[in-house]
Amino acid sequence: MNDQIDQHQRALTAQSINKLGFSPYRELASQSNLVFSPLGIYCVLRMLQEGARGETRSAISQLLCQDSEPVSTEGFQSLVDSLQAALQVSIANGIWIQDGYGFKPEFIAQMKKLMQVQAENLDFAGQPAQACESINTWVAEQTNGKIERLLSPADITGLTRGILGNALHFKASWEREFADPSPGTFYLLDGTQIEVPMMPTYWNFNHVQHDDYWAVELPYQNKQKMGSSFSMILVVPTSLGIDALRRVEHHLSNHEVLLSEAERKSVSLTMPPFNITGGYSLVPVLAGLGLGEVFKAGADFTGISTECDFRADKIFQSSYIKVDQYGTEAAAVTFVDYVGGIEEVFLTIDRPFLFMLVEKESGLILFQGKVVNPLAG
Repeated sequence: MNDQIDQHQRALTAQSINKLGFSPYRELASQSNLVFSPLGIYCVLRMLQEGARGETRSAISQLLCQDSEPVSTEGFQSLVDSLQAALQVSIANGIWIQDGYGFKPEFIAQMKKLMQVQAENLDFAGQPAQACESINTWVAEQTNGKIERLLSPADITGLTRGILGNALHFKASWEREFADPSPGTFYLLDGTQIEVPMMPTYWNFNHVQHDDYWAVELPYQNKQKMGSSFSMILVVPTSLGIDALRRVEHHLSNHEVLLSEAERKSVSLTMPPFNITGGYSLVPVLAGLGLGEVFKAGADFTGISTECDFRADKIFQSSYIKVDQYGTEAAAVTFVDYVGGIEEVFLTIDRPFLFMLVEKESGLILFQGKVVNPLAG
């Protein structure tokens, strides 16, 4: 019974994170490559929520889908524990506080309980370069060096009171590796053809075909046979061009629905490797989703500090993903700056496509994005 409760709570948490993720995707989507982490955004917003009060907390709770069926602390912790038990995912959270400035002890205690944060005092005001170096060292360590530098002294001001951060790293091999790549054709959104490496593989994959798109699920190895298992879902328009991609993006709201009719089929799949890095200010994105007041004077974060005009100033995410014939490595760092089968199918991914890296049991999306040009970083 307890395991059933845990699974239900993990599923609720994953649904909340996924709903949060699809909204920024639409805000960030353009005609360029994209990768970001819904889980990273969720983690820092949960930290913001714990310190918020009044209407500020209500706005964050609504965005996190906490107003209808709240995600319990136990559910969130159970999901994180399950992710990390597979040893393919590492999640870390940190709080860096201006030396001599008093964050409320109860907030720090709650963050250690809920998010297992590492808390450290730094001198942002007197030694901004050293403070940035300390945080950037943490970033590099937690992302296996894939994101080496997030902050510069220019990001620190005399009003900086503290920084909240989340780091996420994923690395896994395909359950079925691709063969060596060979030259192939990829069609850009404007119809231009370019030559790219194309990796072939042949195996039994979950596959579904619809009028506007087809989707295939590529599983990763789970040598530990415990904790979560992971896969990448690829969603490819059936037609070429930007309108075809937009139709798929417009209807894309639930990856579980994408594969609800999937069948195990013998699939001959060909796709390009890709490597994407991204950096996004999430302030305009979150403001567009109803959190504009969080970044203005009058925001209520009295659960953290009673200083006048104490508020969130910036939220930023830096992300990375590399997909090749052997597997996938992905990383994201998100920061908040506080101031005052049977049928054989032949599939070739030769056009812009979407991807989602998911934990299979809960359905949680760790990373999602799209590839418009596999040769562009």
